[in-house]
Amino acid sequence: MPIDPRILGRPSQPATPAAPKSVRQCLIDAVGYPVRGSGWAIIVAGAFCYWFARLVSSVALGIFARPGGFCIAMFTTGYVLAYMMKIVFSSACGEDDPPDWPDLTSLWEGIFKPIFQFLAVAAIGFLPLIVLMMSLDWTNAGPLMQLIRTYPDWGWGDLQGSWASLVQALAYILPILGLLYLPMALLAMAMLEWGGLNPLVVVQAIRRGGASYLMIVGAIAAACLLNWLARVLAIPFVGGILRGMINLYCLMATMRLLGLLYRMKEKALDWDVK
Repeated sequence: MPIDPRILGRPSQPATPAAPKSVRQCLIDAVGYPVRGSGWAIIVAGAFCYWFARLVSSVALGIFARPGGFCIAMFTTGYVLAYMMKIVFSSACGEDDPPDWPDLTSLWEGIFKPIFQFLAVAAIGFLPLIVLMMSLDWTNAGPLMQLIRTYPDWGWGDLQGSWASLVQALAYILPILGLLYLPMALLAMAMLEWGGLNPLVVVQAIRRGGASYLMIVGAIAAACLLNWLARVLAIPFVGGILRGMINLYCLMATMRLLGLLYRMKEKALDWDVK
């Protein structure tokens, strides 16, 4: 007869953390998540490494000015993106402490793949805005502006002002829609890999996320604002490290929010996560 593991003081099955029931619980959890467990050490070490990489690439090599600086910037960005995706996935799967840094056994998995994934979802999310800007050509010489200017000659009345107002409104609306699209697209990419590139999957997930998703996006926007305000820390040497710590803290908290959103809406999203 097998021995009941509870007699030995062990649970019969690993305990699965309960999914958050409200956005408020997600926010409270995300605030303390970056410094939970070994998170504080990850933030300090990551901020110092990030500051050192920026120093080397901008001062010694000249960032984006020489191949060495570009490689350092790409390596750092890809590695941070890989860690962010790891946070999303681990949080969605029930882990409550920040994971360790990703392994670098494969440069594709640890550096290049996260960069391509981020650029892909960003390009899809902002594709309508990109198309609009290319049509305008920024110099009013694009095909869309030429079409607008020819409307009065078609005898349809003075539609030029109306079309110009519409284009101006779209120039404000499309960036907002892109920013609303991007967080869910990153969550889909973290959970579904390349399946997250399907905009139908992302749009349907946004609809199913409802008001909870909009509140999560608002919290992410607030974290981004805090990160932007950290740029005023102009203290020599220490300022750069502090900015890096705030940057990593905000990134970890926002990715944690996305993972918790999945746990809260897992049944509604109904994704085939493997």
